[in-house]
Amino acid sequence: MRKIIIFVLILTLILLHFDIKAATARKIDLKTKENEISIVFLKQKENISVLIDNEKNSKLFLIKLNDKEALNKSLSIFNKKPEVFWLDNSIGDNGDIYISKKNYIKMEIKDYSLCIVKNKSEASNCDFVYLLELDREFEVNEKLSVVFYDENINDNYLGLVNESWIDSHIVSTDSIAILKISSEGYNILVIPLANK
Repeated sequence: MRKIIIFVLILTLILLHFDIKAATARKIDLKTKENEISIVFLKQKENISVLIDNEKNSKLFLIKLNDKEALNKSLSIFNKKPEVFWLDNSIGDNGDIYISKKNYIKMEIKDYSLCIVKNKSEASNCDFVYLLELDREFEVNEKLSVVFYDENINDNYLGLVNESWIDSHIVSTDSIAILKISSEGYNILVIPLANK
């Protein structure tokens, strides 16, 4: 019985050590492999941006910027110095990313498309969607794989998203959502922030 108690105690201490280490992590290594792209959704109280990183370069697309110091602090977590662009001003070819704008912004990245939507009820031909704001219910389609949505969106507008087979993830100020895409598919990581 004494061995079991000691074993449980040691196991508890080990698990607590890992939890504390994870909760206080201050650096995130995107570890982008060959032919892999990481898309990081950065949401702060005063800023919204998307960081796109591959093994060759990093590009930060600004959607909203009111606190440059907070943004730089967030970027230091990744140890990256990306090229910075305003998303609305980046329509056209941006090296390995093509950006178009009709009713929403569509980024063509490798064999995938990421659409950034503000107050539109649908986004066609998009593999991934990032919903910034909604004023009506969002429609889903068969091509859509993942919906990322802002923490301030009313749940009533996400009814069809929640009822479908589509993955959905919140983009909040409490965590960082990372989408990793490659020719084999995609993975999603949501990492809680240590300090706000």
